[in-house]
Amino acid sequence: MIDSCKSDFSPSPVTEITQFTIMISLRRISAQIASKGSLFAIRPLLVLRGYATSQDVSTLLLVEHKDKSIASSTLNAFTAASKLGNNITALVAGEDPGHVALEVSKINGVSKVLVAKDKAYEHGLAEVYAPLLASAQKQLKFTHLVASHSAFGKNIMPRAAALLDVAQISDVIDIESPDIFVRPIYAGNAIAKVKSKDPIKVLTIRGTAFPPVPVGDQAGVSSEAAPESEKLALTEWVSEELQKSDRPELGTATKVVSGGRALKSRENFDKLIFSLADSIGAAGKVDAFSF
Repeated sequence: MIDSCKSDFSPSPVTEITQFTIMISLRRISAQIASKGSLFAIRPLLVLRGYATSQDVSTLLLVEHKDKSIASSTLNAFTAASKLGNNITALVAGEDPGHVALEVSKINGVSKVLVAKDKAYEHGLAEVYAPLLASAQKQLKFTHLVASHSAFGKNIMPRAAALLDVAQISDVIDIESPDIFVRPIYAGNAIAKVKSKDPIKVLTIRGTAFPPVPVGDQAGVSSEAAPESEKLALTEWVSEELQKSDRPELGTATKVVSGGRALKSRENFDKLIFSLADSIGAAGKVDAFSF
């Protein structure tokens, strides 16, 4: 660490002059503040800084829901968004999103709920959700767009980032400041700390890295219509086939039991891995093996 290093360095005349110049500059700024009675006089200096601060952060959180219930990973994403600041707006879209919007309004810390009611949003198609997010950001000037790192969020958020011409930061496991995020890389073998210089931050949140936010009993904020956006008919929803399971979803499970080639067969996997997972309330996962 730099703090523990020792050096025989002695300041040169140039260094002393630089330090003197900085002191004079600080005294001039202090004099401006005293004369104006506010920071208005030095605001042009602050505008040059390209990073967000906790005072000017406004977050738009995309709510994932199914069968009129909020997805558990979205509740984890709410906790992550709260680390950015207290100005959190939730976006709920669907053919009939009223019930979900009411539940979202009960979440502690939500300042506003935007509702986009249209049949085009019913099945979570990225081709219509991404323009909705981009339109909301451009009209309401959000600094951060947040969603869970689920199949839903991973499908939509990169498209929204492309429309806004910014880079997405995926699979965030910690938020140190409005501009600094922590995420795993190399299949989790290394942890990267990323500082974003983009004016708009687009994030997906790993659910298991943050606890779920509690949902209250009474509605706290009112809902309003989301900004209109273009609904391009680029794709058509045909059908989906879902495998029902009582086990927790892999993306949000706190315990995961995995198995691979050593099990030899599907029968052994079902007998050993799933039974073990059920006994400890975990999710089962096939690892490096195809039956």
